This record gives sequence, C-alpha cells and structure tokens, in this order.
Amino acid sequence: RNWIRLDHEHARATGPITNAYRYGTTGVEVHLIEIATGMEYWTKVHRELGRAWAQPRRVRRRTIEPLPLSIGRHVGPAFAEFVGDLDLWSQMFWDTYNSLKHAPNYEYNPSEVQLLGDTGQLLLLGALLNRVAGNKVPMKALCQSHRTHMLGYSMRKLLKTGEFSA
Repeated sequence: RNWIRLDHEHARATGPITNAYRYGTTGVEVHLIEIATGMEYWTKVHRELGRAWAQPRRVRRRTIEPLPLSIGRHVGPAFAEFVGDLDLWSQMFWDTYNSLKHAPNYEYNPSEVQLLGDTGQLLLLGALLNRVAGNKVPMKALCQSHRTHMLGYSMRKLLKTGEFSA
C-alpha cells in the first residue's frame, strides 16, 4: 500500500523503474536518461521540503557534486560498497548522462551505458523503497542480494575498485 501511495504521489520518480514492466524496454541511452531524470525529480522534491541530504554540496568554488552522490550517501553505505567507489561511480554516471543529453557526437560503449543505467536504477529503487520502509534496510537487501551480485561485480570491475583496485 505504501508503494502504491508513493507511486501516485511521485510517479516521476517511480515511473523510470516501473515503465519497463508497463510498456516494454527502451534503449540503454533512454533508460539511463529516464533514471537520471527520476533522480533529479526525487532530489528536487526533497530539496523543496528542506531535507539536508538533497542540498547540493560545493566541491569547488563553481562546481557542485554530481547529484547521484547525494542520493548514494543518503541511502546508506550499502550502495557505496556495492559499486566500490561512490564518488567515481557518481561522476561517471552523471558525466555519461550529461553527454548523452547534450553532446550529439558523444561516443560511448552501450554495455557501459547499460551497466550505469542498471546501477542507477538500483540506487533510485533503493531510495524509494527506503522511503516506503522508513529505514535503510531495503537498500542493504538489494545490494546484498544474489540477484544483483553480478551487477555490482561488473560495476566494480569497470571502475577498477573493490577487488579490482590496484
């Protein structure tokens, strides 16, 4: 019931996760862009509610951190451990999103875009389920599941973190 209520109130956040089941899958580029848009919406809603986690942090004078980093910190340490390096993952996710959105000549590896989109979907899903549950257990369960193990393994391999760090 809580998920249904959340879906009715925040369909722009839940839609990128549930649309594949309603309308079929899309291309990897569209999937990543939809997930990033859902993250933008979810963060904006909470920024307007005055939530500290949703406020953009300045990295340097004119540079703010990538938006997925604030969500990643908010959901707890499970996701950071899952991807190996939250800062590196967030930067790669956000740079890929912005390049797909704004650079018509951007060349990319579709497998990497799919991996980033799928890990972004896991992050957004975890944030939404954490909200429904009122705690951080759902994100931890998602990241420790055997069903998502290879996703985390592949992401850590791509980022050269965790067991792949030099």
